[in-house]
Amino acid sequence: MKTRICLLLVQSLSLLTATLTTSLAGQPDRRFDGVWVGIETFHRGDALPFNPKDTTAKRTVIAIADSGKRLGVVEGANPGQYEVTADSNGRILNYQVPGWDKSIRANLGMKPGRRCKLTLSADGNTLTEDGLNTTATKGASPADFQNIKGVFHRQSR
Repeated sequence: MKTRICLLLVQSLSLLTATLTTSLAGQPDRRFDGVWVGIETFHRGDALPFNPKDTTAKRTVIAIADSGKRLGVVEGANPGQYEVTADSNGRILNYQVPGWDKSIRANLGMKPGRRCKLTLSADGNTLTEDGLNTTATKGASPADFQNIKGVFHRQSR
């Protein structure tokens, strides 16, 4: 009788754990929420190292809400609301200009856009940004792309 109760308890816990893991998968960490202030730099190509004192550096303010589901650049080079993509998960939050997906970039007639990744530090107080920006409207070449790098610190929750 005790063995059956223990086995039933273990099975119930396994089912509960699997359910919780499934429901949390594919969601960014809630600690993304808040106002983040930092510096973004824009470079053409990968050869240039990230340097926050670079003349291309811009102060940027990012606001994130709804457990990482909504993102807006409040101040900086590219203000506006951005689409958080479905491949965001855990400490990685991916965002892009709404509608700027792989199929659009793959076409010769590229549209202006931005695709970036924010990575949350283990302590939840720093974001690092890595991304790509383009102003190409037709037949994009490598010169039409800028690499975006940024480091942000939490201003408020």
